[in-house]
Amino acid sequence: MSQIKLSASKSPLHDNALDYLIDSLDAEDKQKFTFQLDILESRDARTRGK
Repeated sequence: MSQIKLSASKSPLHDNALDYLIDSLDAEDKQKFTFQLDILESRDARTRGK
């Protein structure tokens, strides 16, 4: 569930730690995380497009 693509230099260890953290969230917190991530990604896309 590595949805966050912060940089190309991010190591696989970071991916695994992030996956573990996200997978340990309960369903409601996962939904909140996904919602916030979607908002930030769309905001980032708009900012980069300008």
